[in-house]
Amino acid sequence: MQFLRPMLMERGTTRSENLPSVSVDVRIEVAGLVLVRQRPGTASGVIFVTLEDETGVANIVVWPKLFADDRLRKILLSSRMLAVRGKVQSGHGVIHVIAEELEDLTPQLLDLSHGKDIGDHILARADEGKSGPDRPESRNRDALREIEQARRRAYAALPGDGISTSRRSPDKC
Repeated sequence: MQFLRPMLMERGTTRSENLPSVSVDVRIEVAGLVLVRQRPGTASGVIFVTLEDETGVANIVVWPKLFADDRLRKILLSSRMLAVRGKVQSGHGVIHVIAEELEDLTPQLLDLSHGKDIGDHILARADEGKSGPDRPESRNRDALREIEQARRRAYAALPGDGISTSRRSPDKC
């Protein structure tokens, strides 16, 4: 999420760590990786979603009326990274965002896995070992290495298929 934070800041997205300082009934946007989607049988059709950004988690409440919209239902059920706009609510010591709008941010997440340029955050010079002087062909190898490392980090961050990242083969990305 920290790699995508500049884009999220442009959107006005609130970090999870800042939710306690947001007043009740204020409309905000939160975004993060979808950790959990729950639809307990005892909740009368309400869906609870947990999003995680680089600072913590945000609890989302999706009322049945919103879930009834086919387009929003697809976004809710298929997104790996989700932006939610809605009102902040607080009760029993838990802060929730009551979803009013949903946006699938999975394409931005997948851009990382395809090595899209996201600025200077891919690889710092100190993270790379070198031997000998730079040669023109080594510059191309360096670029490919940066792309591959960004792809691996992004793929490891994707939730969902039940395969632990330590066993996941980078060839299957």
